[in-house]
Amino acid sequence: MPSIPFVYVSRSQQRGGILGEAYLERVFEQAGGLAIRPEELPLERQMEIYSGARKLVFCEGSAVHGLQLLGRLPSEVIILKRRDRPFGTEIFPPRVQALHYTKAGSEELRFDLSPAKNELRSARDKICVNSEKFLATMDKLGIPISKYWNEKEYCRAAEEDILEGTDRFVQAWSKNKSGAVRDEFISLVRASKFAYMAPRLEKRFSDSE
Repeated sequence: MPSIPFVYVSRSQQRGGILGEAYLERVFEQAGGLAIRPEELPLERQMEIYSGARKLVFCEGSAVHGLQLLGRLPSEVIILKRRDRPFGTEIFPPRVQALHYTKAGSEELRFDLSPAKNELRSARDKICVNSEKFLATMDKLGIPISKYWNEKEYCRAAEEDILEGTDRFVQAWSKNKSGAVRDEFISLVRASKFAYMAPRLEKRFSDSE
């Protein structure tokens, strides 16, 4: 029988994922689970962890494909969607005990610029967590991270990601300095729960001019 109560498979070191995802890693571990970054582990160790988990929570991405290397798993799998079209709806149900899709949030920030088209790339969105809905869903699925969640700490971690992503974006943007692209970027921030950061981010654009 699986011995690990739940595992969080993170994309915190990837371009696309969840804002403040390093904080999610800490909370899952505080609640008695395990958080992993697959790119830091040998494939055999990843498979061993997946096989030993009662519940697997994936931030949607390439790591989910690892399940295809295993047979049937006596595990529940929860996939935090980053896109409207869920991945694996036909592949995974016969392989796992149960499969759930949920969104950590709906607001998306984009920190990557397509050099060829001079536009924001949506494939690497960072999702802003809707804490109330996300925590309620995790509780319903038997993953009690709400007991350890601190919204201020989460927001601090997310702000760090936003600043890092913005600096990377501004560096790419400074090659052409498109006002339309800058305005689109700032408008996404203003529409998010981190709207209060917009003036700081606008200054980063101004400082590069």
